[in-house]
Amino acid sequence: MKLKNIISLFLVGLVLLTGCAEKPEVTVSTYFDELKTSISPDLKTIAIEKYFDQSLEFDNSNRDLSMDSFKSTEMSNRYLELFRGFEYKIIDSTVKGDSAIVNVEITTYPVGDLLSNYMIQLFSKVFEWAFSGISEEEVTEKSISLFLDLANDTEKTYIKTVPVYMVKKEGKWLISGDITNYEMMDALTGGVLEFAKKLEESTNQSNG
Repeated sequence: MKLKNIISLFLVGLVLLTGCAEKPEVTVSTYFDELKTSISPDLKTIAIEKYFDQSLEFDNSNRDLSMDSFKSTEMSNRYLELFRGFEYKIIDSTVKGDSAIVNVEITTYPVGDLLSNYMIQLFSKVFEWAFSGISEEEVTEKSISLFLDLANDTEKTYIKTVPVYMVKKEGKWLISGDITNYEMMDALTGGVLEFAKKLEESTNQSNG
């Protein structure tokens, strides 16, 4: 085979390989699909390392987003069901060199609003329960029931389109870590990050 033909075949193969290279949308879809089964109540498993270019930070604060305060396994399980119930749709993507933006529509439960509503109702009812003379165990049971009732009434009404910022490293598309994709993370959790942020701001204001 002549050298000219060999070079031509090489160039054709190179073009084919480039055209078949994994697109940034594939990384996003694969990450979201795996997240559905791996996300935990403390949100730590939301950062599946192999899909990010660096460690993930929710924001610049030191807020603890764990749900260790949940008083029953039933509460934790229901909380997980809400998180894992998210759906997504890739809208479009834009690639510029080694950077890309994938726009994704996320539909899930408004967990942030649920937690806010739960706290408001719990604070008001705790005083009522305390003055009624019931035991601490009964207060715990009532607080669990309150959360479960609110959670069971929660519908999948949180819909938001967010940009997913990505970078290509060593030929592989990765989601940008640190706080770059805060908006995506907040949407995946149904607004929990924004709820926690506002709660912290309110607490700081109250403490002067």
